[in-house]
Amino acid sequence: MADLFISYKAERRAAAEHLAEVLADCGYSVWWDYSLVAGKDFAAQIETQLRAAKAVVVLWCSQSVNSEWVREEATLAKRLGKSVPILIEAVDPPLGFSLQQYIDLSAWDGSPISTQLQPLLREIARLAGPQSPQQQALERSDRAWRRFGAPSLKEFALSAPVDPNDASQAKYRPGVMGGGGSIAQVIRPGLPLMRRYSRLLTHSQSVGDGLVAAMLETIIADTSVIECDADLRTALYMIHFRAWSEMKGGVSEKGIRRAALLLGALEGFSPWQTARIIGRSVHEIPELVEAALTDVDKTSARILIIEDEAVIAVDLTDLATAAGHVIVGIATTASAAVEAARRSQPDLVLADIQLADGSSGIDAVNEILSEISVPVVFITAFPDRLLTSERSEPTYLITKPYSPDMIRFVIAHVTMESKG
Repeated sequence: MADLFISYKAERRAAAEHLAEVLADCGYSVWWDYSLVAGKDFAAQIETQLRAAKAVVVLWCSQSVNSEWVREEATLAKRLGKSVPILIEAVDPPLGFSLQQYIDLSAWDGSPISTQLQPLLREIARLAGPQSPQQQALERSDRAWRRFGAPSLKEFALSAPVDPNDASQAKYRPGVMGGGGSIAQVIRPGLPLMRRYSRLLTHSQSVGDGLVAAMLETIIADTSVIECDADLRTALYMIHFRAWSEMKGGVSEKGIRRAALLLGALEGFSPWQTARIIGRSVHEIPELVEAALTDVDKTSARILIIEDEAVIAVDLTDLATAAGHVIVGIATTASAAVEAARRSQPDLVLADIQLADGSSGIDAVNEILSEISVPVVFITAFPDRLLTSERSEPTYLITKPYSPDMIRFVIAHVTMESKG
């Protein structure tokens, strides 16, 4: 049985999972995942785990204070003298628990070596005994977590609730979502961006689009493949990732790292959604992202930037040169872009679609491609103008506002692909 039991409300699973990972790194075995409980004797299995644990960490928040399950678990833990109550957001504990001493972790930055975590570790050590954590592993995890932004438990706890009227957040219920529309109607708006992601993931427009088509065929044949305990968008990307894995006969570690980066930096998924999609621990996501960037940091390209906004052009220049690339020209109009491409023969073009004199970046790129063979990455605030099913779509597309990691990765990734 585990040293520690974590009691929490399902809506705060992300906070529980991260805390469990950190406590495991500190040397404790932790039981927290209710989804592992099978069969009809759910309550009995939970009670067995709780009674066997040396300490029970109770996560109080606006959700758990109204949860019958959490209150029952907390009551039993208190009676057994093994309760470790913590606050992950500012709430008043329920009746019967207000006299306990609480550990406030609402501002904890998520780091395994943060001083904010020490009161919790001291109380756990008192109940479950001290452990000998691997300091180097903790410090490596700390660096990766801070590199990823070091979100706090309070951020997890106070994240916006799921809006059942938002198809990108809501869970799929046949005949309920989208005003009673079909699953095809519900997911259709998100398909263009999924194709963009799929192409970068697979290094191929045709393979990427084929994977999205395979995902749709799977869903249409059997909607039960959509995991109803996940938001719809996460569930769809889970099916896509499984299809990719089946196509490849398993995904390599390098592929998993690439997926982790793209899901976060390109598609905007949280670390917890990303972890679920690729089937890894949320604690691994920062290191996977960092490793993905390291994978592509060995390339160098001569880049032409087609962009009429000076601030963005300077930013792209700074990001590219910092990564070891060379900017061979910056053009603000279509005609200047074509002339610059003829003159510089770039390895890569970064192009906006709406330029200074009203000319089109798309027209500029088409003329450039008629003369030289060069990969193009469109960077635009208007992806809907390119991601349609009515004409050929670009293989590489980044939406403004973009993340520095995304620019860094895509430039290197496309350069590596074009150079073989």
